[in-house]
Amino acid sequence: MSAQTPTAKRDEIHELPVRVAWGHITDPHDEDLLRYIRQLGVEDVLINKGHDTSIIEEGGLDVQELVQTRNRIEDAGLRLNAVEQLPTRSFDRIMLGIDGREKQLETFENCVRAIGEAGIPILGFHWAANNVWRSSRSHRVRGGARATAYNHEELKGAPNTHGREFSEEELWDAYEWFLERIVPVAEEAGVTLALHPNDPPVEGLGGVPFLFRDLESFKRGIDEIYPSDNLGLKMCFGCWAEMADVNPLDAIEHFGEKIHYVHFRNVHGEGERFNETFIDEGDYDMYEAIKTFKRAGATPALTPDHVPRIDGDSDLQHRGYGYTLGYMKGILNAANREMGE
Repeated sequence: MSAQTPTAKRDEIHELPVRVAWGHITDPHDEDLLRYIRQLGVEDVLINKGHDTSIIEEGGLDVQELVQTRNRIEDAGLRLNAVEQLPTRSFDRIMLGIDGREKQLETFENCVRAIGEAGIPILGFHWAANNVWRSSRSHRVRGGARATAYNHEELKGAPNTHGREFSEEELWDAYEWFLERIVPVAEEAGVTLALHPNDPPVEGLGGVPFLFRDLESFKRGIDEIYPSDNLGLKMCFGCWAEMADVNPLDAIEHFGEKIHYVHFRNVHGEGERFNETFIDEGDYDMYEAIKTFKRAGATPALTPDHVPRIDGDSDLQHRGYGYTLGYMKGILNAANREMGE
């Protein structure tokens, strides 16, 4: 790529238009995968460090490894847009506001600085100490493909995952404590922090409240507590579609340029009962979603997410991702033409 300095590389990504991308890459050294992505006509990728336990063991990310990863991706004709997430166990004590959070904060700060030094513009994070919940991962959708589903009645009585019940006030206090310390680090490093919604968007499970489950909570978490150009959204469109009495398009219009990348997926149902679907048969018009991003001044990378598992597909879901990206490229091209771009 043309930009050489870390700062220039970060600026280059932020200045791109709405585009499709391949996310959740856990092995950025898989040359066959990188070639396949480029063959699909995709130029942007995001890597996921959510299962990298060395981050916990080493107290952060290694700058040299990140630079090598970025260069390998660029050598394949692609751009590295973001690190999508860190292991939940590397900052769960921060989210819960309990003993040990100071040490975890040091690790998080080290990761932010390393990402900035490597010229990567975005770090995704969430506020879900017990992660994503589903009642089924074999829900049948079109043609017998398998997708995930959630039924609150089946999981609402789950035992506490962290030893006791926590209050929303505790988690809000912990979130404010975190932002006051990490956002200045992100600003200095030139890294944008991008917040993911809770999934499912219910009040909580396993004794842990789910704060980020509606538009008002995101306004509080992004706009009010510690406003910064370096704090925005990793907008999981599917999570927003799951929210009861919330229109994802309203969130796009409100946050606009604060939306830094998008998990572009569709669902049937909302609130306490829903299932994921193929991108072209859920409850939302994804073509209208793309036009709304563009009208709102948002310029995110759009990545497939939680793609239904097609019979005969690979572990990396080459078929499912290929189908989804082709559909996304088609509606993005149509939206560009309609809007005169």
